[in-house]
Amino acid sequence: MTSDTTKPITAPSKTRLRDIAIILFFSAILMSPIALFGIPDNYDVMEHMRFAVTYSDALQNGDFPALWSEKDNFGYGGAGVRLYPPLTYILFSLIHVFASSWHLSLSILLFIGMSIGCLGVYRFCDEYYPNGFPLLAAFIYGIIPYHLFQIYQLFLLAEFMAAAFTPFVFYYGTRLVREGGIRNSLLFSLFFSLVVLSHIPSTIILSIALTVFLAIQIRKETFFRTALYTIVSATVTLTGTSYYWIKVITEVKWVKHDSVDYYNSGLYTYSSYLFPIFLDPPDFFEIKQLWMFDVIALMTITLTLLLGLFLFLKRNSDRLQTAVLSTTALSVFMTTTLSSPIWNNIEFLQKLQFPWRWHSIAMVMTAFMVGAFLEVLRSQTDVLSRTLRYAILIVTLPVTLFILTQIIIPMAAVSPEEFDRQVNDLGSTVGCKCWWPAWAETIGSETENRVSISDRNIEVKTWEGSDRKFTVTAGTTGNARIATFYYPYWKGEVNGSSVEVSAATDGTILIPVPSERSEVRLFFEEPTFLKVAKYIALATWLLLIIALLATTKSTSKHYQQV
Repeated sequence: MTSDTTKPITAPSKTRLRDIAIILFFSAILMSPIALFGIPDNYDVMEHMRFAVTYSDALQNGDFPALWSEKDNFGYGGAGVRLYPPLTYILFSLIHVFASSWHLSLSILLFIGMSIGCLGVYRFCDEYYPNGFPLLAAFIYGIIPYHLFQIYQLFLLAEFMAAAFTPFVFYYGTRLVREGGIRNSLLFSLFFSLVVLSHIPSTIILSIALTVFLAIQIRKETFFRTALYTIVSATVTLTGTSYYWIKVITEVKWVKHDSVDYYNSGLYTYSSYLFPIFLDPPDFFEIKQLWMFDVIALMTITLTLLLGLFLFLKRNSDRLQTAVLSTTALSVFMTTTLSSPIWNNIEFLQKLQFPWRWHSIAMVMTAFMVGAFLEVLRSQTDVLSRTLRYAILIVTLPVTLFILTQIIIPMAAVSPEEFDRQVNDLGSTVGCKCWWPAWAETIGSETENRVSISDRNIEVKTWEGSDRKFTVTAGTTGNARIATFYYPYWKGEVNGSSVEVSAATDGTILIPVPSERSEVRLFFEEPTFLKVAKYIALATWLLLIIALLATTKSTSKHYQQV
């Protein structure tokens, strides 16, 4: 067992390498149904793929990162690619450079996400609960029902990827509080930044949970040291992600997603998803996922109560244990109706849409608790150890059966060939209206002309994601309507001179064209402050990488007192 001032002896390097190989193999097994049989049939799948395809096209065209989605909504585009966190789709586009199909690229991405998350749990438990079978804790994290439910039923891809980095945030946050050190501070910033760039709700939830988790571990004698390194971490995180969060803050009001329709109405009514849902079911309770949430929440609450009670009685003096138990309690509490007053009075929490997102924290804490629980039991007699083996077997069998029969098998997989076909046809489909500009009303058909103006002919010369050029023959002065959603960063030029573009009544772009033959250019240009933020972010990541390389050093198997 560990104390608050001493680090344990961790596993030898050869054992670690063996365990890492086992975790990678285990992660491949967990994701193999998708790799072998296809992608779950879920509405959100293609919404994620819209972003992925846009980033892949931008990478191939040298226009990276993507500024606007060219193919979405019959070519009308959408703002989602600007405001949705980019990391998942950047990784996807890089994988797709080498993978032959969309299905294979996505399968590899899911394997990477599962592997990173399990490795994070293993690393945490290996250091702080080394005698608690850290490999088993990593396995538990992989098969926690909500973790698999994220992909096999709901396909919460971005949330799943954010969950992959979350264990490392808690791990390096703990090291930062206990030891300080610039390297721990930078690694904490690195993984927290990856969460920020993966999923907004997960970032908000993690920030709240992390505050509780770390505050409990802070000691008076190291408070100022911890505060200093925390400021360093916060600065690096803010500058490293500045290009993204500045866009969100300044542009979110321009999209429909910011309206109450998408966080407190219909399917997005947050109060409909507080456990237990069945006591006050919404009109759409027949959706299977709703009663599944109740089952998963009940399993989580039962397990955490049993583990928490045991640890509380056995290890009252351990600050880390107290932090884990308190953070677990918070995350479980926020999924239940007991937290209704908080949800009802804090609007930004309502914009998380679904209270069950807090399970992303609960599943990490549960895995940590398993490590602590097993470490305590391992110190007991052999009789208890044998009893433990039987107990694990008794619990594992029904949980495995539940996962197979209720989560994995019912995913209704779309075959790899059909999935690739659907992705290639995304341009002829309409995406989620939540990412339409707030002023957009309707769109035309797939066969609609890209440019139209009364009694004049159009010749399109270039039509790329963020740059379009066309020629308008001589005729009556008027506005050329572009079959693309208006956005304040679209700029226009006619015969080399800047002109003011505006929004039509349906939300498309209008460009004034004089009577003479005109060369028209429409291009997407971000303001200077976003360009500056982009360079600041790039410089931060470059300096972060250099600093991490410079602070890399050999570590002993034995740790000194801190």
